[in-house]
Amino acid sequence: MAPAALDHVVRRCLEKDPADRWQSARDVGAELQWIAEAGSQADATAPITIRRKTREAMAWGLAAVLGLAVLALALATQWQRAPTATAPRAFRATLMPPPGNALIPFDQLGLALSPDGKTLAFVASAVDGRKQIWLRSLTEMESRPMAETTGASYPFWSPDGGSLGFFAEGKLKTIDLRGGSPRVIADAPSGRGGSWGSEGTILFAPNITSSILRVSSSGGEAKEVTTYDPKLETTHRWPVFLPDGRHFLYVSRARVGGRDELGRLMLAALDGSKASVLISDSTNALYVEPGYLIYGRSANLYAWRFDAKALRLEGEAVPIVPDKLSYWEAKNFVPFSAAGDGTLVFVPESGRSSELRWYDRQGRQVGSLAPAGFYRTPRISPDGHKVAYVQADSINSLSNLWIRDLESNRSVRLTPQAGAFIGPAWTPDGAQIAFSCQPKGVGDVCAAPVDGGGEPHVLYESRTWKTGLCWMPDGKRLLFANQDPKTEQDIQMLPAGGGEPTDILRTPFTEQFPEVSPDGSRLAFVSNMSGRFEVYVRNLSGGEGQWQISTDGGGNPRWRSDGREMFYESADGYLMMVPWQAGAASGPRGGRPGGSAAGTGSGSGGGPGTPVRLFQFSERSEPGQFGLEVFGDVTPDGQRFLLNVPTTSPTSIGFHAITHWRSLPGATAK
Repeated sequence: MAPAALDHVVRRCLEKDPADRWQSARDVGAELQWIAEAGSQADATAPITIRRKTREAMAWGLAAVLGLAVLALALATQWQRAPTATAPRAFRATLMPPPGNALIPFDQLGLALSPDGKTLAFVASAVDGRKQIWLRSLTEMESRPMAETTGASYPFWSPDGGSLGFFAEGKLKTIDLRGGSPRVIADAPSGRGGSWGSEGTILFAPNITSSILRVSSSGGEAKEVTTYDPKLETTHRWPVFLPDGRHFLYVSRARVGGRDELGRLMLAALDGSKASVLISDSTNALYVEPGYLIYGRSANLYAWRFDAKALRLEGEAVPIVPDKLSYWEAKNFVPFSAAGDGTLVFVPESGRSSELRWYDRQGRQVGSLAPAGFYRTPRISPDGHKVAYVQADSINSLSNLWIRDLESNRSVRLTPQAGAFIGPAWTPDGAQIAFSCQPKGVGDVCAAPVDGGGEPHVLYESRTWKTGLCWMPDGKRLLFANQDPKTEQDIQMLPAGGGEPTDILRTPFTEQFPEVSPDGSRLAFVSNMSGRFEVYVRNLSGGEGQWQISTDGGGNPRWRSDGREMFYESADGYLMMVPWQAGAASGPRGGRPGGSAAGTGSGSGGGPGTPVRLFQFSERSEPGQFGLEVFGDVTPDGQRFLLNVPTTSPTSIGFHAITHWRSLPGATAK
């Protein structure tokens, strides 16, 4: 809760009688300055000693209150103003996520302003990686969580502002804000946007490679309203209704010369008539009154006049704000929302960066691999002499795959040009690296020689992303997590010489991050079968043993080269070590919490000992780092660990909220 003095500032901004409100932002600032200088006397509380972090928090708090107070004053004036010929001024404020939560800007999961522009629905991630929807009135200090929305993404509003649609647990769901549990509307394994029309129809993209579907907001059969040609396109996503309730927009990701290219904003109709290209380079878009399309082009936000009756653009596109927005090129998505009252909210580019650092088993930093950048999935070669890692652009997330020689301390780029690359996996002999790429499909499996003696070549063409690549010890088979329209993610095995992958682990739940033990007998993986993501191990040869290793959230399992220890990162930021014991383990087989200290399970050929905390690499006060996959890899002898340590705090990233965006100096579209 805000202190009484600060609460007084906000409440006075919202007084019904204009004469009782603060008359300007200067008045608000002066009052807050008095509160800061008066300190404890402003609230008549006993003095306390303030540590540095507390002082910083208070400074951020005062800044947030100032922004909120100014925004509240602007909105109150906007909603209650009598007609006037004077053009309204734009006000800007930063709204921080709830305490203990972060926005995870590198993989934003959506935000949506209510139709009246007064309430923001957004997804935030807690320290344990658990995501849910929050609601925040733009004139209040606090956000409130939406019950039963764990794992949600990409919320969108009903036309009357009384309900929300969202994606969770592989389903499209709706929830009435007046009360009640979410209602399942349709299957949607990896939803990519939805829109709720005035006639009760919902448009949605159920998967990363799907067409746009339509379904009644009360449920029923979902039917295609767009059909894409896999030779020319890779996905349709981010649908949004136009005012007539019959036409809509969506993003099509086109293929040019066999490569996956930029998104195009398409104009389509519910009757299935042929869609047309409206904007050739666009991310997700919104139509807002009085007649604008707002959309992203790379990390920039633009507005373009649009005649919603004639269905045509007018004039030229203009940039709205000078800020760069958080942007993931592979998703064609920028996190923003707008309403007809002139309110605009977006998540700015975070300047995200991390550093690859070496640590010993006591948690002491013993070296750095590379200076600060934006890194993903570092993996150590089998002989321990090289490191493969992905380095991405912090603005557009286009990436390259690099090889670092630890003896010469030199890096060589393995990929010929920037693209979307995920999950390098060394062959057992260290001669090649496999990874997910996009030369022909949305998620092909590629391989390249480490010595630079050849171009990357495609092992398997696919229209779904592969993650967590891992070689079997014989080097003849490759494991990965593959997306499925019905079962979210499953673990499959691909012959290195070609052919089709076969299922290793397929359940109604998500399985990811496969990691095979050095002798090939055990598979470590991550699953949400218990209701949250935990680390499991199951036998691959001889027996049906399966153990739940973590019980409070876990990810990124890694084996020591002799298979006697396994490591993973816990949801509260600890590097965990699990000894693997010889002999049989006892206990009931299954995937639910409980049983021994190491989890539950049974099997032959050894079992897990009790997990041990080695050291903490992030604090609970820094949520969102779990999503960054901090734990990269372990050296063959198990004595050093390569961590991808964030150098920017996700808790310092908030929403930027602007009233009367058309009055901004850069937004020349009047």
